[in-house]
Amino acid sequence: MDKNKRMEAAYKFFEKYNRYCEFILIISLCDNYATYDSLYEDTRKHEYKKFIEDMICKYKFQK
Repeated sequence: MDKNKRMEAAYKFFEKYNRYCEFILIISLCDNYATYDSLYEDTRKHEYKKFIEDMICKYKFQK
């Protein structure tokens, strides 16, 4: 998915789950980070952490 489509999808997500966005993102981070940590020894968990941090920043900027 290209960057513009990702941004569009992010804003649709923010609109749909407005008051729950931060909770969903934090729970998603915890779940995926724990899964990556227990199953893989690579950097995917750090990439996902960066993705969630960016989403939280975009959400706070949009608010």
